Amino acid sequence: MKPEIRNVMHIDGTFVIMPYQRGYRWRPQEVKLLLDDCYAHRNGSYCLQPVVVRMIGEKEYELIDGQQRMTTLFLLRSRLARITQSSPDFRIEYRVREGSRDFLERLGSLDPFNEEARTKMKEESERNIDFYFMFQAYEAIEDWLEKKTRDLNEKNTGRICWFLENGLSGNGSGGGTGIIWYETEENDTSGLFKRLNIGKIPLTDSELIKALLLQEEAGSDERDKARIAREWDEMSHRLNDDGLWYFITNRDPAGYPTRIDRLFELFLETEVHGDIDRYALFFRFSEFMHSRDCDMARIWEEFRLFYFEILNWYENDELYNKIGYLVASDVSGNSILKLRKMVIGRRKSEVIAIIDDMIRERIAAKKPYSELDYHIKADHDLMERILLLFNIMSLMPFDADKGKYTHIVRFDFRRYKAEKWTLEHIHAQNAEILTSRKDQMAWLEYHRKALEELEGIGSVDDASRKDLIARISTMLGSKDLSLEDFRKVSEDVFKVLSPNDRTYYIDQLGNMALLDLRNNAAISNSVFDVKRQILRLKEQKGEYIPHCTRLAFLKYYTSSADPNPHFWSEYDRRAYLDEIDRVLDPYLREERING
Repeated sequence: MKPEIRNVMHIDGTFVIMPYQRGYRWRPQEVKLLLDDCYAHRNGSYCLQPVVVRMIGEKEYELIDGQQRMTTLFLLRSRLARITQSSPDFRIEYRVREGSRDFLERLGSLDPFNEEARTKMKEESERNIDFYFMFQAYEAIEDWLEKKTRDLNEKNTGRICWFLENGLSGNGSGGGTGIIWYETEENDTSGLFKRLNIGKIPLTDSELIKALLLQEEAGSDERDKARIAREWDEMSHRLNDDGLWYFITNRDPAGYPTRIDRLFELFLETEVHGDIDRYALFFRFSEFMHSRDCDMARIWEEFRLFYFEILNWYENDELYNKIGYLVASDVSGNSILKLRKMVIGRRKSEVIAIIDDMIRERIAAKKPYSELDYHIKADHDLMERILLLFNIMSLMPFDADKGKYTHIVRFDFRRYKAEKWTLEHIHAQNAEILTSRKDQMAWLEYHRKALEELEGIGSVDDASRKDLIARISTMLGSKDLSLEDFRKVSEDVFKVLSPNDRTYYIDQLGNMALLDLRNNAAISNSVFDVKRQILRLKEQKGEYIPHCTRLAFLKYYTSSADPNPHFWSEYDRRAYLDEIDRVLDPYLREERING
């Protein structure tokens, strides 16, 4: 089969519906959804799902798949044609179901303001199931036009029709609405119809692109086609490597029918957003193909070089960590494209310098780092980018004397993205947000155990500690736990298990780490010592803790003279910030992290 894109306003010919197909069955909501999609893209490019046809005569086709769309388009084009005093250039015939063609054409020419004719056709439609659905589609188009006219405060539907017709044809400011045209030479069209409709598994953008690359008119000989097919399969297989996938994108692979679709999105600089943009990627590839004079060998070579450039970055440890950071810390996900444009034709040393400059921009602050606040969205995002870079660069110790990295450990971007690490307080100071009994009971269990393990610690008042243990035990054994009782005991727990210094630091960078605790509110709102014990148990079970988070909770950054191993004190925070300063020094400007 040979796919191409045809503009919906330029479809012509006669389309024959064979006996193996059922009749028209689209409901009004499906008709209106098609109209909504077309209207939403009237100033751009849009592509409908494929039709599959087989030529059976001069401008005559057996319509194997796509009867519902083509029938709806016939009614729509008939309605729009009244504005231009024209008529659709295609017809639909039926080898069975006598009268269907006549009814459809009369419906297409029906004046919506002729109530008598409209009533007669409505009555006629109620005697035939095929006619019924056709008439419902006609009504749905009229309802949609009238509603759109009211919404836009227009005098009549004529202007809406004009907007829609120009948008469909591409006479406006966009590329118009296309339909993927699949022409087959297969003789067993009934069997093909069954295969296409069993399960209704849609064709993917990449399948259509591959068919274009390998079609007979592609301009390549059979050896080239075999090579392209082989290289395509090799790329597809390699992209199943989660390490490579999460290096090039922040997207969930479950959102793509095949992973090579995402590679084409990057290559074509096209973002696809769900069903409303279905086949937009194939549409964009078709435009790109024509911009290259349909030279498929040249197009494939461009794509192949793009892929191998990314693969070379992925296989170089330094570039992997640094470019991976740029991608991971970029909400738009366009860092790969931006970087590629900037480094074309440059030496590796120049590429590294450009990447380092991009990283500096990524953590540049508009105010002192010491003033960043967890509860301010822009500050929160910046702190997360800083800590992500800290975790990555800590795996790349740099020898300033030798001017090179002593060794490089590759950061696990798959875990970071798939497990959704985010900012967490190293030491929390408030449990009031815990309103569910389950979370409250878990929080009490964690903190009772922490209090029990503090026996003999000189900095903790033993009487207060024992009193709290007794109160918590009573509450855990009670069926009735009031919110006020929980609030009072949690406040007392924080007083005992918090360092004896001011709490201004709670929402600052020195009290932040990357963790995945969002789904466990009881742990997230716990004190340092509780989190330390829980993270230790998680690690014993084989769960991964981000590198620098693990070291912070082990107090690796604090000197051996640490007087409070169970608390996250100002002493610890300053040591932590000093290490962030040291590791990120190449990327900081005049302002220091620990200012």
